[in-house]
Order: sequence, then C-alpha cells, then structure tokens
Amino acid sequence: MATFLNQPLSFRLGHWLGTQLRTPRWLRFEAGVAWVRRSGMRHIQEDIKSFLARGGVGAVSVGVDIENTSVEGLKDLLDLESHGSMETFVYHNESASTFHPKIYYLADDVFAQLVVGSFNITEAGLFTNNEAGLLVTGAIGDGEIVAAREALTALRRVADPCVRRLTPEFLEALTAEGYIFSEQVLRARRTIAPGRRGGQRRPPLFGRIRVDPPPLPKGAIRASTVAERPEPAKATPVSAEKVAPARAVTKPPTPQVPHHEATLIARVRKVSVTARATQIQLPMRLEEAFVKGVDAVTNAVTAESHNFVRTYARGAQNTLRVELPEIRNLNDPVVRFQRTADGILYRAFDRESPEGQTIMRALMEGLRADPPTTHLTKPNSPESSTWWRFI
Repeated sequence: MATFLNQPLSFRLGHWLGTQLRTPRWLRFEAGVAWVRRSGMRHIQEDIKSFLARGGVGAVSVGVDIENTSVEGLKDLLDLESHGSMETFVYHNESASTFHPKIYYLADDVFAQLVVGSFNITEAGLFTNNEAGLLVTGAIGDGEIVAAREALTALRRVADPCVRRLTPEFLEALTAEGYIFSEQVLRARRTIAPGRRGGQRRPPLFGRIRVDPPPLPKGAIRASTVAERPEPAKATPVSAEKVAPARAVTKPPTPQVPHHEATLIARVRKVSVTARATQIQLPMRLEEAFVKGVDAVTNAVTAESHNFVRTYARGAQNTLRVELPEIRNLNDPVVRFQRTADGILYRAFDRESPEGQTIMRALMEGLRADPPTTHLTKPNSPESSTWWRFI
C-alpha cells in the first residue's frame, strides 16, 4: 500500500519518523540521505536513542555534496553509536555526481515501512520545507521493499570506493580537507538578503507564508542553528462575548504538548451558518492537548491574530471558540493549525480546494488507521462532527 506525502500541508516527516522510532514493534531503522544537520538531528536524536536502547539496530548513509551536511550533524550521528547498535557511513563520488537520495526504512521480522521522497535530516527537511514523497507499507519480502533495502545496503558497502565508515578520525579528516563545515560557517556562506539585487531592496515577486518548526523536544541541543524569528503580532482583545474568569479546579496535571504532535489538521464546523459564520468551536480535549497556554491564533499569511474565547460554568471551562474570518464564505472549512514556540499559526481552506482535499485525505487515512489517529466529536454523525488529527 502506498500513500502520497505532502509536507507541510498534511504530513511532516519529523513527526512520522519520531512516532515510528518510539513504536516498540520496529527492530531496524535505516536511512540514506543527501544531507544531515544538527537542526534536524536535535528533533529526532532522543527518539533514535530510545530506539537503540530497546535493542533496535540502526544504520544511516549520508552525503557531503553541495556544502549542506554539517560537522555538527555528523557528530550527532556519531554520538548515537555509544547508545546502541548504530553505524554511520559517508558516500561521496569525487567525479561530477551528486549524492542525492532520501530513503527511510523501518522493519520488524515481517513488515516494513518505507519512505522515498525529498526529505533530508535537517529541520527544514523534516518539518517546514515543501517536500513530497511516498510511504510504502508491506511485507519485508515485497518487491519494492526488497529493492529499497538492497539500495540502502549498497550505500554502506565499504568495498565501494565512494563509501567510508564514519569514525571520529574520519570526521576530523572531512573537516580538515574542507568536505564539511560547521553550521556557523555554512550560514555565513549562504547569507544573502532576499529581495536585494545590486545592494538595493526590491519588492518580492511572491507571497510569504509562515511555516515554523515545532518546539524542540525536552533535552534537545538548543544551539542557535536557525535564525531568530520575529515576535508575532499581539492579539486584539475580544469583546464580543463576556468571558468568566478561570477558577481553580482540582484535576490531574496536564501533560505538555508532545513536541512532535505540534501540528493539527481539522475539519471544523461553524458555530452558526448565519449568526456566527466565522466562529468555530474546538473540542475541549484540544485545550489540554494542544492549545493550553496560548491565547490566540495567527493567520500564517496575513499575520492577523484572533483571540480564543473561553467560557466557564460552575468553575470549569466548557467552551473553546475562535473567530476565523476566512471561513465565512467556505462551504465546508478545513484548517491547519501549527503550534510553534511562540503561538499557533493557521491556514483555512474549503474542503473542495486542492489543499482542502489533501487535508481531508489525511483525515480519512487517520480514520482508517489501527488504532485511529483521526478523532470525531460525534462518531455516529460524521457530517456534523469536527474531525481532527495531529500530523
């Protein structure tokens, strides 16, 4: 079975990979990618460590072409070898040939999952870039699975003159000979102000849609490998409804939003098609699992913010509503919400638009999963339900 992967709209490889590495069934993890950086490794390194600690076996092949793989990224891969059965290999052809695959493989004794696409192990490649690929699920003996495994094995065959096993000594040699650079050097070599030609700023030719990576997992290396992002616009207070103040309620502590599950896709329902055609009500489960600590959502295109409306009864919150002006003329709105380090971004689409169809397809796939990853507020009445799923 094959599934088309559309990042970042309805899929994020970083979330998928982290989830799979935390799934006890998988015994082997292999990958072959063109580039690796600490910006990507810091999101998945703890998941790989957990996989190795359970007895999993890992092997990764990486390229060093076009000055994209960093010293820090290879160091992070090398560090994993002290946590279990893990090997890293470097592939480079001194001829005019670029190493450019992106393959991810997980398997147990019977089944395997394979992703082939455009995703590198960088923060952008795992979360924010527009990437595409195919997810293939099948038996380890299926033709496509066997062919991919053979290709990955070939990328680790040290008898090939283009393949070298990564060791601390070889990492030093790669650095000394200028095959790889630190992330600080790579950023400096690529820093060109967008919209500038001949020293003068010109109007951009395209629009800007903000796509942020998820918050880093606890314990991740937080070195400044990504440019600082500007503070989001402050939300305008909402006065349309009177909101009762929160009162202390005795309840178990709420877990933090999982760092991987920081993007939500949803088919939402308007509170009223006539009176409140721009207001939606999110399931209260999402207050705990996704929204907690955030007061507003921000349009990823226009940067306009809209406050959450929280109302209370008998000391407990009973509604979570928000205005989304863009949905007024949408017959069947679907929304992508993204939890970032400084807020929640959103984009709204009609279900019948190309983007809306992509999101609905992902929601349907989640509904068919075992166990389901798509949730309905009214399971017996899908058409009147809010559908939601983390990606």
